[in-house]
Amino acid sequence: MQKHFLQPFIALLFFIFSYNLSHGQSFILTQNKVLKGYEENPCWVTFSPKGTYNTLTLANAEVQLRDKDYNTLWSYTSTSNNPGANNAVFSPDEKYLIFTKFQTRGDFVVMQIADKKFVQQVKVSEDYITGLALSPDGKTLITTSTFDGKINVFNWKNYQFVPVQSIIGAKMSKNGYNLGALKISPDGKFAITYANGTNDTDTLQVYDLNNGKITLIQSLLQKNIDHIAFHPSGKYFVVGADEGLVTYQLENGNFNRKRTFTDITYARRLSFDQTGKYLVSNMSRSIKILECTNGNIKELSEVEMHRGYIMDAVFSPDKNYLITTSTDKTSIIWQLPDAPIANTNIKKDIKIEQGEKKGNENKNEKTKTESSDVSDFQPSVTGKNFLYIVGINNYKYWTPLTNASKDAKDVKNILTTRYTFEPANVFEVYNDDATVKNILGKLTEVRQKLTSNDNLLIYFSGHGHYNAEIEEGFWIPVDAKKGQETEYLANSTLLKYIKAIPAKHIFLVADACFSGSLFSQGSRGYVENVEQYKSRWALTSGRLEYVSDGQVGKNSPFAGYFLKYLQDNQKKKFPVSELVLYVKNAVGNNSEQQPIGNPLKSVGDEGGEYIFYLK
Repeated sequence: MQKHFLQPFIALLFFIFSYNLSHGQSFILTQNKVLKGYEENPCWVTFSPKGTYNTLTLANAEVQLRDKDYNTLWSYTSTSNNPGANNAVFSPDEKYLIFTKFQTRGDFVVMQIADKKFVQQVKVSEDYITGLALSPDGKTLITTSTFDGKINVFNWKNYQFVPVQSIIGAKMSKNGYNLGALKISPDGKFAITYANGTNDTDTLQVYDLNNGKITLIQSLLQKNIDHIAFHPSGKYFVVGADEGLVTYQLENGNFNRKRTFTDITYARRLSFDQTGKYLVSNMSRSIKILECTNGNIKELSEVEMHRGYIMDAVFSPDKNYLITTSTDKTSIIWQLPDAPIANTNIKKDIKIEQGEKKGNENKNEKTKTESSDVSDFQPSVTGKNFLYIVGINNYKYWTPLTNASKDAKDVKNILTTRYTFEPANVFEVYNDDATVKNILGKLTEVRQKLTSNDNLLIYFSGHGHYNAEIEEGFWIPVDAKKGQETEYLANSTLLKYIKAIPAKHIFLVADACFSGSLFSQGSRGYVENVEQYKSRWALTSGRLEYVSDGQVGKNSPFAGYFLKYLQDNQKKKFPVSELVLYVKNAVGNNSEQQPIGNPLKSVGDEGGEYIFYLK
């Protein structure tokens, strides 16, 4: 399947992404409108069942109620002093909106949409409500909360939610409990959440939902869960996890693990369209459109849509639109192929300029956003670019490599001659000097020279190793003996050093066997806390696999395409994601290895990107 990786055309109000489906039809996404001017990151979008309304929640605990044309009818900002996006759901008859963080971080409120009247407030927990779900018939509301690990069940009686059940999730660590996202199946028979565990292993908890109460029927171990989505049929659900997208299919009353789609390793959000044929997953600044058939997942396209992290990507119930939100403080409405003529009823609202006073928390004015075309991206050029190079050919106890040192030096030469990397800010360790002590010592020296405005590119070329039993990857220093892992440089150690570096942007490039294990380290924080600026990206030459060193005197396949992009580029500036996408495609299509490129977790990434500038 051919993939298209397209950049926005700045001068156009509409631009089109197209690709061929497996049956040859054309699938076109047309940019309808860009909503921008948000003071905080727009986060989650929720539609009412018939699509009459939708909500947008923002990182400052603001919830906006919008009509079908995405015009804001009403908004409210929490008085809880606890920032972070609210959860929201609609009643099946679209008469009520329920959302969290009304006055505290652990409450929810029921609002009558017709007159915007709050009819019930419920304090659920002293801690954050992490999940809010309403059964399809509107009779059962379930919440999950973090730290105290409570699952609370409410039944709708006499126009209010009455508590009927409160249970504790499985204790996962000595620090308490932590329950994540919550989903109810489309047929209302099951509820699913997950408990964050130790050693990056989470537990999917499957509950039977019957007569307004829940009963635990399954606990399924799954490594590092990011999100869950039910197929509209209710016959299976998809989990976004470190290893990829995993499908669990309903068989004889239980959900059994069936298939894994490994091309997505960091799915913040997942959403099926109403037909269940297409699934959208967000990956940093891009989304992936996937085709789903009986639990089988096949990638159709990856499309870059925003300049910041994509927070949410949701199909509308009317099958006309896909809505995305991002840390670039925009929300974009994309028209789907079979939708009617592009909606022109989205009103341009007044943008509140910096310094202008906000309204009261309970606001009936229009939104603070305006719809327009995408403006040009102007990254800051403050600070210096530092380069740290490690290249090892002459291993003492491992098979010597032929091109590792050459690859590393070629990278240094092209960055210092064509891009804004000054030789005085280059640090190098090669061959006999590349012991664990010297590699980490030099990295410490680099760290001490960096300021919070500077950028760092780390390039390692050498042997790698992976221990599947402890799920740890290693760089192999020049003098390390085979089988002596205490002499290796563990990924977990490397990531701790990176976390301590005060740079604005860090880009780690590793051309080594099994280097893809870098992406499996660390636990997740709250997605709602992700901000726009700092970045911690990595690009590795392969997954958990052996990679080629290349022909003698030439570059490795990975280094060759990495260098080719840097040499052929004629643009004055480009973000790291462009380089990553090129190398992933070029190497994957022309060799037996598949590079990985993504932000690194739990080391300080906040949604920004490393920007390369030509001299």
